[in-house]
Amino acid sequence: MFKIGDLKKISLMDEAIRQEYNVKRIELFGDNLDQHPVYFLNKKPFYCFSLPNALIVGVPSIFGFLRDTTFHVAREGFNYDVDHEFINPALASLDDGDVQGLELSGEWCALYNEHTFNFWHWTMEYLPRAAALEEAGYKGNYIIRQVDNGTMAFVYESLIALGIMPERVHLPPAKILKVERLFATQKFDGRNEYLFYPDLFYSVRDRILHHLARKYPDGLLNLGKRIYIARRPSADRGVVRLVRNEAELLQKIEAENFTYVCMEDYSFMEQVSIVANADIVLAPHGAGMALTMFMPRDSMIIEMFSPEYVNPCMTASTFLLNQRYHMLTSQVLPFRDEYRNVDMTVPVFNVRQILHSLRPSKPAPKPDMGSTKKTDQKTKTKTLV
Repeated sequence: MFKIGDLKKISLMDEAIRQEYNVKRIELFGDNLDQHPVYFLNKKPFYCFSLPNALIVGVPSIFGFLRDTTFHVAREGFNYDVDHEFINPALASLDDGDVQGLELSGEWCALYNEHTFNFWHWTMEYLPRAAALEEAGYKGNYIIRQVDNGTMAFVYESLIALGIMPERVHLPPAKILKVERLFATQKFDGRNEYLFYPDLFYSVRDRILHHLARKYPDGLLNLGKRIYIARRPSADRGVVRLVRNEAELLQKIEAENFTYVCMEDYSFMEQVSIVANADIVLAPHGAGMALTMFMPRDSMIIEMFSPEYVNPCMTASTFLLNQRYHMLTSQVLPFRDEYRNVDMTVPVFNVRQILHSLRPSKPAPKPDMGSTKKTDQKTKTKTLV
């Protein structure tokens, strides 16, 4: 029986230095702190942590140590500095303060907090954590989140594609888990921190593309070189951030040989295969943009935004792959009750303008000078003298 009373937030990095909880840190990618060849940011070591006798609490989860009735919550268990968005749902999932927990022997990693249900956050921020642990030689188990309609398929499939055997992936067996040894990593913001950890970016990308090539040597799914990733209403997000003039847009880009794709209709590896074969991806801002990290180098991305919510999340990825990245904003439309969910009207002419820039340029026509005669240079010189 575990009783959780007060909360105290701690940092695993600090605890690894103080050694109060016997936290060990593992330095990864730290042997080559030179500058990225095309950027001025120094690469940094990426840290993994080993925690003995740790507690994983709630579904979605937070983790840390229980001392008497005070739960010391590790900040590394949530990715952004908005603690209430992570801690409150975890505690709210418990029936009451006294909960019968379950003890687990061996090594475990919890990958099921509040943000792991989102495809972008999972692919860009939590899949890299698993990749970092694998690079560090971790051989233990992973716990992933279960939602009302079952396990999120993309979470499981992406871990397998990363090279993790199925028997190492589990669902939460209880709402409070006391584990013999918990493994975790530092916080990681997928929007821009890949610039500091390019090796981590290439680890995720290369592992999954190699898995695709090994499992499907003849290719899995190729829907063409130009892909439009549609955003349609769904049960979990409702009707949000839609392209209101999509019919007009589709009519125009059909002439440019685009294929209309709803990624929800395909498995994770099929989605990776679709973008891995594409030269251009056009899409409204959304979680599906995470897939562009698997596109070829030197490809093109056109991302469309509502002016009320411009949140470019793929700039580091596009930089590392030398991709041409275009951001298009919509006309201002009436607000919804949540600014992140505002629909957009895409400037179709600007989309076509970007696509036309790919065509070979023609030499500018010479101006018609009419019957104007050329001035004799010798005569002109004499006159000036």
